[in-house]
Amino acid sequence: MADILHFPVRACPKDNVIVTTPLEFRIAPFAISGLAMVTKEAQLAYEKKMDGEDNPCFPTYLKISGTRAATLWNLFKWKSNEKALTGVYELACLMECLTTMKQPVLRSYLLRRVYERVKNLQLKYRVSWHINEFNGFLLPLPDYLYMDQVFRARVESADNLKLLYSYINQESIKQFQVLSDNFVFYMPMRGVKR
Repeated sequence: MADILHFPVRACPKDNVIVTTPLEFRIAPFAISGLAMVTKEAQLAYEKKMDGEDNPCFPTYLKISGTRAATLWNLFKWKSNEKALTGVYELACLMECLTTMKQPVLRSYLLRRVYERVKNLQLKYRVSWHINEFNGFLLPLPDYLYMDQVFRARVESADNLKLLYSYINQESIKQFQVLSDNFVFYMPMRGVKR
């Protein structure tokens, strides 16, 4: 009879960290079909298991796809530049406002100015969204960390352009801070340059 060969299980390498601040990006420890969003709490528990077990289970994650994946790739492009990252996320908030919200300012002659601002920000940050599945531009946040309804109500209540830009800026900074403090983003093994 033949002997059974036992191959060692390859655990996630400790050097899978791409960058830890302002957003934490890591290379996924196995082949994933897209991008993954994991809480930092689950990530820490996974690392502890990795030290003691041969084959720890990867933590529960949220698969990021469609336009949200494009937003995450655009953020990854500026992974070490916090000012650019917040600018890209502000642009994502503005795009979300344009596509999914009932905003009175956008139903006026000021719409042209908003589109000009979007175009300028897209050129400045080299941002593009190749849309094959539209699911919003903002990364999903649980309600216990950030109330999306408050963001939408606040932005929809703006009655002039200056106030609209101010609200979008403030809310994008809040959302970016929640992402930075609470989540780790896993990128696929192939195609990622450190």
